[in-house]
Amino acid sequence: MSDPSYGISAEGMTREQECQTILQQAWAADSKYDFARIRQLFPLAADVSDEALREIIKQAGVLQLLRIGVIERTGSSKLGPLALVPSWFRAEDGSVTEVWDTVQFRETDHGTSCVVYGAHGYALNVKE
Repeated sequence: MSDPSYGISAEGMTREQECQTILQQAWAADSKYDFARIRQLFPLAADVSDEALREIIKQAGVLQLLRIGVIERTGSSKLGPLALVPSWFRAEDGSVTEVWDTVQFRETDHGTSCVVYGAHGYALNVKE
């Protein structure tokens, strides 16, 4: 999580902008099955095989990203601040699913950056 080669530069961005940018990039990588990019944005997936990542994406059944919300909660870790952000997706079956992701902000000698730390809780089907 602290390796500066992971994540995106956050120089000159607000925390909200960082969350929007990295989550948009992460969901775009998922939709394209761009495993290298997924691993770069989400370091905890670095050791997961292509086959396992493909299966995880297929099981999620995400058809379309509808929107990414704003930071709902914040916290901290040894690496720096954390933010909890919801996103809404249209699933293959037409339902709308809400997913919460944690973004890890890092301030190192290499500058300010962030990574997707991971999902928080379970995806929920919601009414539109």
